[in-house]
Amino acid sequence: MGNRICWSNCFRRTFESKYFILVLFFLIIALRFMNLDADPSFVKRLGDISDEGVWGTDPRNAVLFGDWWVGDLHLGLNSNPLYMYFLYISFKFFGVSISSLRLVSAISGVLTAILIYLLMKKTVGRNHAVFSVMIYGLGNAPIMYNRLGLTESLLSLFLLLTFFTWILGEKNKSFYLISGVCFGLAFLSKFTALFFFPALLLYWFYEYLKGRLRFSQVFLYLI
Repeated sequence: MGNRICWSNCFRRTFESKYFILVLFFLIIALRFMNLDADPSFVKRLGDISDEGVWGTDPRNAVLFGDWWVGDLHLGLNSNPLYMYFLYISFKFFGVSISSLRLVSAISGVLTAILIYLLMKKTVGRNHAVFSVMIYGLGNAPIMYNRLGLTESLLSLFLLLTFFTWILGEKNKSFYLISGVCFGLAFLSKFTALFFFPALLLYWFYEYLKGRLRFSQVFLYLI
């Protein structure tokens, strides 16, 4: 019993240490940016990896030829325009390469880890926040997608921002408006963000049953 308490206190002190958190985020950043142009993980389904070329074609053409509409394949501009413009900025500043194609996803992954920490710390406490960041930041699937030039990392970032800013709206109502903007940015990052809207409706219904939801909050969000 005494050993169990000792180990519990040891883990608690470790999670509460600012040095542990700094090392954790250093690992998260390194795992996403180190050798970013390397081959994808061997456990990733090969059929999805070709999407990198699809999303990168129009921004690359815009940088190299000054024309977004070269050729006949423009799926990204029609379904994920915000992601396309972020890729364009990456290509413009860092050149057209595999690394710059994946840079948006890597940055989104790091920002998502920071948001998870802030969100969990605010809602359930610091230790749970650190543990949650460890699961996301060191997990194979998040790392894999954060190192590919696919839309999911940016989409996840804005969806999480939607939820985080909604919670901040409890103290400052302007955040309800920002939350709606974040969901709009998620939709522009990938139109499949609409699939998450029913989950938001269920959350609103739950908050309504608890007496914590007012029409003004939803109105600001939907503006």
